[in-house]
Amino acid sequence: MEPTAFNRIGEVFGLSDITEVGEGYAILLTSIFVIIGWHINNLISTSTEMNKNTYALGEITSGTSLKEKLGVLSNYINNRSAIPLRKDMDETTRKAVSDVLNHLEYVASAVNVGYLSERYLFVTSGSMVCLIYIVSLRYILEMRSLRKVKTFYRNFEMLYIRYFFNSKSLFIKIPELIIGKKLFLASYFEFRIHYIFIRLMLDLPHKYTDNDQYVLKRIYFYYKWGMRGFIVYIIILYYLAYFS
Repeated sequence: MEPTAFNRIGEVFGLSDITEVGEGYAILLTSIFVIIGWHINNLISTSTEMNKNTYALGEITSGTSLKEKLGVLSNYINNRSAIPLRKDMDETTRKAVSDVLNHLEYVASAVNVGYLSERYLFVTSGSMVCLIYIVSLRYILEMRSLRKVKTFYRNFEMLYIRYFFNSKSLFIKIPELIIGKKLFLASYFEFRIHYIFIRLMLDLPHKYTDNDQYVLKRIYFYYKWGMRGFIVYIIILYYLAYFS
C-alpha cells in the first residue's frame, strides 16, 4: 500500500513509517505539537487584542485636544523644520510640544510592553511619528540636558529607530515572533552598534543624532545591504572551497 503523506512524516525521524514511533516519543511529540498550537493561538489572540487597543486609542485621541496641539506643530512638521529651543517658544507652543511628546512616549511605551500593536501604529501613523521625532530632536536633546536624564523620551526614540531606520534584523525578528513581544532595547543597541562602524568608515559625527536623519537613513540602508552582500559572498566562497 502506498504510504500516506502523514506516514511520510516518519522519514523525518529516520523511520519508514510514522507508526514505528514508540509510545513515549508519540506522547512527547503530541505534547510538543499541542504546546506549539496553544502558543500560536495565544499569539494570534494577543495580536488581535493589541489591534483593538490601538484602534481604541486612535478613536479616543482623534477627538481630543491632542489633535489641536498637533495643529500648533503643523508648520514645523510640514516644512521639516526643527522646533525652536524651549527658551525661544511661546507658552502655547511649549505646552503643545510637551503634551504631544509625552503622549507619544506613552504610546511607544505601550507598544514596547505589548499593549499596542506596532504594526497597526506603523501603518496608520508611522510617517507622522517619525516626522514628529525628527522636528523635535533638538528639543528632546535640550530637555535631556536640562533634566540631566539621558533616557528622557527613550521609548519614543527606540520606536522611531525601528520605524525610520527599520532596525530589526532576523536576530531580533525571530525571537520577537517566538515570544510575541517587541525587543525595543535589542533593536536600539543593534542600531547603535552598526552606527559605530558607519561612523568609523565615513567619518560621521560621534552621535547619530548630529546627522541629517534622511541622509543617515540612506547610508544605513546601503550599509545593511552591503553587509548582507558580504555575508552572501563569504558563504559562496566557503561553498566553493569545501564543496566544489
